[in-house]
Amino acid sequence: MLLTQQIRNAVRRDRHLVKNFVALGLVQATNFIIPLVNFPYLMRAVGAEKFGVIAYGLTVLNYFIAFTDYGFNLSATRQVAIHRDDRPLLSQLFSAVTVTKLLLFGVTIATMAILCLLVPRFNQDALAYMLGLLFVLGNVLMPVWFFQGMEQMKYITYVNLIAKVALLGLIVLLVQRPADYIYVLGLYGAANILSGLHSFYLIRSRYRLTVYWPGWQAIKTQLKEGWYVFLSNFSIMLTSNLNVLLLGFFVTNTTIGYYSIAEKIVFAMWSLLSLFSQVIYPHVCRLAQDSHARLQQFLRTTFAPLLIGTVLVAIGVYAYADEIIRLVAGTTQAEAAHVLRLMSFVPVLVCLNIPPYQTLLAYNQQKLYVVSFNISAVANLIISPLLIFQFGVLGAALSLMLIQLLITLSLYYTLEAKRPAYSLFKRV
Repeated sequence: MLLTQQIRNAVRRDRHLVKNFVALGLVQATNFIIPLVNFPYLMRAVGAEKFGVIAYGLTVLNYFIAFTDYGFNLSATRQVAIHRDDRPLLSQLFSAVTVTKLLLFGVTIATMAILCLLVPRFNQDALAYMLGLLFVLGNVLMPVWFFQGMEQMKYITYVNLIAKVALLGLIVLLVQRPADYIYVLGLYGAANILSGLHSFYLIRSRYRLTVYWPGWQAIKTQLKEGWYVFLSNFSIMLTSNLNVLLLGFFVTNTTIGYYSIAEKIVFAMWSLLSLFSQVIYPHVCRLAQDSHARLQQFLRTTFAPLLIGTVLVAIGVYAYADEIIRLVAGTTQAEAAHVLRLMSFVPVLVCLNIPPYQTLLAYNQQKLYVVSFNISAVANLIISPLLIFQFGVLGAALSLMLIQLLITLSLYYTLEAKRPAYSLFKRV
């Protein structure tokens, strides 16, 4: 009863946040549910080995996406949330961020071309990886950061849903035998590009923003604004996606494919928590400028139901790991189920680090939280190879769990010990 009442009170108090949560939730849900729906089909159509190539490719492309996103998903969102009524400034901001992301995308094209020429693992599947760059381009064109800052996620929800359903249909139509695996990454990109182009149309028609060359100084300013967020994002990528890259040196593509299934299930849970964090972020920024006491109260009342729900889901995943793997992969795979059990409580740790992370962000304390993520990234570079070498995919799962625990403890220590004025527990 208490949990139900807390949820009802939160919905009544922050209806606009709930609406944005639902809208962004549909965007994120299609980004993760559609691939999960695709998994059983792809496993049967291309086989476990080629599915491992696809999974490895998605991991590499996610690094490129983190690079092109830079820190704009938080730094630019914060600027939009604060200056949402200043149309000339929003036009300048949108132009600067968009052009900067396109320039960074140019760097990823060159990097992928070099990898395909010089690295055997990439060379033998070069066409699949080069087509996969469409996936990165689609993400570059998708200005989620802008709509987050405006707290108007509903405008891109429907087109994203339609595009991803179309992706599902195209995969079923075009991917029917092992040799067709080369098209999969490109098809993911085509759906993102469609969503991105429609979002540009909405920004021009709905908000009357103009897009122009912002000048090198504006680009430099945005790179500087997002630098510390970029470092933390890249550190997060190292801690969450490094394992698949390392497994490529120790296990077969088939084993990578089965590990990726378990990892994707956990990351689907993780994405819902990221969604929650993204939705409340603009509101948290405004509360931080108004009153720390109100910020404390907001985080406490909205976070408790989320944590309880996350724990319950994690328990369910642990208990029914075998059935979940069978449902997603279309076959029983004991090793994948063991990996899923080990990783099932990772989302609980991720959930626990949202309040200190959001608070440090809201008070513009990028340098402090970057230290936490960088320490964890370095620790992962040491721990993960050792555990993977010793225990294979189980070592990769254990490494992910340990590093998320380190991140959570480090963030709370940083906030409470280094910035007690922003404490989540002390009365102000």
